[in-house]
Amino acid sequence: MDENPVISSLASETRVQELEPPFVSVKDAAVYLGKLSTREIYRLLESGDLLGAHHGRRQLVLVSSLKAFAEQLIETERATSEPVGASA
Repeated sequence: MDENPVISSLASETRVQELEPPFVSVKDAAVYLGKLSTREIYRLLESGDLLGAHHGRRQLVLVSSLKAFAEQLIETERATSEPVGASA
């Protein structure tokens, strides 16, 4: 029995939509990190804190590096914050 090409195509599109993109735009990266400026995202890319790639003239940011950067911010915050009840 042959598969219906329309159903097959829709199923394939659904699987693609469920995938997380490997890259996002600089603007989307800024929103992802809490509405930072795009200038700050470019600075983070230049410093190596975020990883990216160019596609033509467009700068893209690696999603996994956004997640790693966010985790690093959380860890830094935890390490530098005072434990609850520690102030005298």
